Amino acid sequence: MNRIVVRTVFVWLVIILAETLNGIAREVFITPRLGDVSARRISFCIALVLILAIAYLSAPMFSALTHVGRILVGVAWAVLTFCFEVFLIASLAGITTERIIADYDPRQGGLMAFGMSYLIAAPTLGYLLRRQKAVDQI
Repeated sequence: MNRIVVRTVFVWLVIILAETLNGIAREVFITPRLGDVSARRISFCIALVLILAIAYLSAPMFSALTHVGRILVGVAWAVLTFCFEVFLIASLAGITTERIIADYDPRQGGLMAFGMSYLIAAPTLGYLLRRQKAVDQI
């Protein structure tokens, strides 16, 4: 199997583990105190930081790729995440199709469409931040 594919899936597994732990922490600690809407917004911001940190730390794994290659890694992360959420989490947790659609619809307060866009850009953002740090150290 191609090394880039293995690396892409490996890093996605790290991302999905971090996001799963973020979701558990949200439900256990934040939702009971602040309610569902506020908890989801806070959790979303935490997710953005987690994704960027993982993308930054994994940037050397994808440094040989072109800009388009890093975007394709992000697309793979987004597709894998969508499939994970829809087919595994939704089916196990009994989440309705309407709830999933609402999570992706900004008009209904959903942030997942923005999150997926961010996930697509994350490998490039991590690479650029890593490269900038290297330039700053010169």
